[in-house]
Amino acid sequence: MENETQHPVLQQLNTQIENLQSQLTASQDSVMRLRDKYRTAEIKVEALLKELLADDLITTEIAERFVEIFDNISLTKQVEINYTVTGTITVEVPFGMAEHEIVNNTYIDRVEAEAYDEIEVLEVSFDTDSFYIN
Repeated sequence: MENETQHPVLQQLNTQIENLQSQLTASQDSVMRLRDKYRTAEIKVEALLKELLADDLITTEIAERFVEIFDNISLTKQVEINYTVTGTITVEVPFGMAEHEIVNNTYIDRVEAEAYDEIEVLEVSFDTDSFYIN
């Protein structure tokens, strides 16, 4: 009996499968390269649009028209706002407790920020510079 793997039809089918697998691999590689090029173009276009907007060389409306063409371009910028916050903490302590104990055992653990409309709060940090007891 003839070996099934040597049958001419089977050999032809195996050859076609190998060719199709090679074509599929080549197509997948091509898609990946094109995807990477597209993403690189998006990053470059986004950076250029932001630069042109910052230099007032184009209007927001024109920049928005470019944004509509791409999938992942965001025309935003980060802005840091510095606030001076004065706080008062009222605590009840035992008579005779030393002022440094009161100060060392009392602290502000959180400052919160809220934003509205299209503004997103990315980070809030604070530091306690000075304190005194009335």
